[in-house]
Amino acid sequence: ADLKFLTYLETTWMSETIVRMWSAMYRIDRSIFEDCDTNMLIEAWHHVLKGKFLHGKRNRRADFLIHCLVEEVLAYYRLKQARQ
Repeated sequence: ADLKFLTYLETTWMSETIVRMWSAMYRIDRSIFEDCDTNMLIEAWHHVLKGKFLHGKRNRRADFLIHCLVEEVLAYYRLKQARQ
């Protein structure tokens, strides 16, 4: 690789301060919501949405997805919250 590019990577993305921000190795004694891995939470939510509400179907139309979110997902989470 080009030396300039490697220098850029090292100074911009690989300094110890930056690595500590994104590396899971430094996440000790933290709950999932403290400095959480947003991508992990989004992937987990996507799994629930596709499995529970969309029944594993792919490529749903936007109007179907919106209807599902408004009518089914909101109702489910409102009921779940009320039970707690």
